[in-house]
Amino acid sequence: MLSLVLAGCLLSACGSVSSQTDNAVRNSARVAGTACKKPGQVTNLSKQKVVCAGTRAGNIWYAVAKTKAKPLKCNRLGVTRKKSGVLWVCATNQTAKIWVGTLAMSPSPNVPTLVGVPSPVDSTTGTVPIDSAPPETQTTTPPTDTIVDESTTTTTSAATTSTSTTTTLPPVAPTASALQASALSAGGNHSCALVSGGAINCWGDNTNGQLGNGTFVTSNVPVRVIGIDGVNLQATALSAGDQHSCAIITGGAVRCWGLNVGGQLGNATNTNSNVPVAVSGLDGVGAVATALSAGAGHTCAVLNNGAIMCWGSNETAQLGDNSTSNSNVPVATSVINGITLRAVQVSAGYLHTCAVLQLGASMCWGDNASGQLGIGTSTAQANAPVSVVSTAMSTPVASISAGYLHTCAVLVLGAVWCWGENRTGQLGINSSVTKKTSPTMVVGLDGTSLSSTAVTSATSHTCGRVQSGGGLRCWGYNFYGALGSGNYSDARSPVVVLSLGGGQESGVVIAAGGTHTCAVLSAGGVRCWGNNEFGQSGQGA
Repeated sequence: MLSLVLAGCLLSACGSVSSQTDNAVRNSARVAGTACKKPGQVTNLSKQKVVCAGTRAGNIWYAVAKTKAKPLKCNRLGVTRKKSGVLWVCATNQTAKIWVGTLAMSPSPNVPTLVGVPSPVDSTTGTVPIDSAPPETQTTTPPTDTIVDESTTTTTSAATTSTSTTTTLPPVAPTASALQASALSAGGNHSCALVSGGAINCWGDNTNGQLGNGTFVTSNVPVRVIGIDGVNLQATALSAGDQHSCAIITGGAVRCWGLNVGGQLGNATNTNSNVPVAVSGLDGVGAVATALSAGAGHTCAVLNNGAIMCWGSNETAQLGDNSTSNSNVPVATSVINGITLRAVQVSAGYLHTCAVLQLGASMCWGDNASGQLGIGTSTAQANAPVSVVSTAMSTPVASISAGYLHTCAVLVLGAVWCWGENRTGQLGINSSVTKKTSPTMVVGLDGTSLSSTAVTSATSHTCGRVQSGGGLRCWGYNFYGALGSGNYSDARSPVVVLSLGGGQESGVVIAAGGTHTCAVLSAGGVRCWGNNEFGQSGQGA
C-alpha cells in the first residue's frame, strides 16, 4: 500500500513563490500512472486525486489533499511555495485551487561533495573482495501515512498495513572513496560516469531501471551497469536522460536502459528494462554512432557519416522526422541526412533537440513554446530542423546543449550564448525577462574576459567550464543548491562553483541534471551537489 503525505497549505506554512516548479514534493508518495503532461495536472488514479508535481520533465505523481480554502494566491499550475522546511505545489481541477505539500525536506548539498565508488568486482569470478563486501540484502518498510486536516489544522496519523520486502542488491562500497571518471552525465534524478576500462557506474533514482544494474532499487552510491563492465563490453560515451540512460559501445553500437514508455530505448518495444538493451539498427556495423544524447523521453545519435537518428517520444516533433508519431526504433532526422548537411554533435532536451553541423552552424527542432529553438519567435513547433538565428553570434558554434525549455551554445572562441525560457535566470543574461527567442550572450562569458570550453543545460539551471583555471560557473535555479555556490539563491548571471573549503573548483567535465550537478575534477574523482532526494549526488546518504 502506498504511504501518503497530504496537506492543505495553511497561511502560516507558505512563503514566497518560487519562480519555477520544483523537482518533487519531497517525502510525498508516488502514485503509479501514465506520464503527466505538465506540472499541476490533476487526475484520478487508484481511486484518489493526484497531482503531477515534478519538473515538467520529471513526470512524478503525488496524492493531493482535498481543500476548500485558497490559502494564498495560487494562479499558475505547478507553482511552488516554501517556508520553514515545507515545500508546496499548486494544482487545480477547474473548480478549486489545491495545495499539496510535505512537512519535511531532504538535505541537499550546495557545494561539491565527493561521490562514492563501487566495490571492485573480480572480472573473472564476478565476486567482491571479502574485506569490502557490504550486506547483500536491503529491507525496507513503508512509513505511516500522515494527513493534515485543513479544516481543524490538526494532524492525525492513519496507520497503514506495511510489509517488509527483501531485495538482493549488487555489490557497492559501504564507504565512499574517490570515483575516477573520464566522462559524466547527469539525468533527471540520477547520474552516470564512464570509468577506467570503459565500464559505467550509475547512482540515484532507479524507479524505472535507469541505473542499469538489474534492479529497480534506488542507490545513493554508484552501482555497475550490467554487461558494460569494461571487460566483456566497453563504452566510449554515455548520456543520462530523464529516466533512462544510453551508451555507445566500442565499435559504434548503442545500448540503452530504463524507462521505455515512449520507445526511448529504441529496441522496438515499449517495455522498461533495468539492463542495457541493443538499439535496433545501431549495431556498429550497418550504422556506427559517434555521438549520443538522451533527453526526457527521446534519444538521438550522430552517425559516422554525419546523419542523425532519433527515437522515442515525438509529440512535439522532437525526433525531427517531419512527423509527430512516436518511434521505438531509430528514424532519420530530416534535412541532416549525412549528405547535404552533416552533424558533429546532437543534444536532446525535454521536448526539443538541437545539433551542431560540421561548419559550425546550429539547428534545432521540436517544441518552441518558450523560444528554445532560437529562431526569433516562440510560435509553433518545428517538425524538421531549422537554423538557429546566428546574426549576433560572431563565430561558429562549437557545442550545444538543449535543456528543459532553453538552449545554450559555446562558440569556437569561448563565448556562451543562450535562448529560450529565463524565469529563473537560466539564460545567464542578468535580466528578469521571461524568455529570449534569439541567442543572447551570457554575462561575462564573452570569449574575451572569460572563455568557456563547455556548457550544460538542465531543467532550470545551466553550468559551464571556464578556460585557463577559471573553474566552473553555474546560473539559474538554485532551490536545491544545484549552482554549487554555497547558498540556495537563484542567480541570473554566472556564479563560481565552490570547493568544500571555499575558492574555485577546477573541473574537467561538468554535467547538469534535473536539479543537481556533477563534475569530474582535474585533481581526480567526481563531486556532485544539489538535490539528493534520490541519492543522485552519490554520497552514500
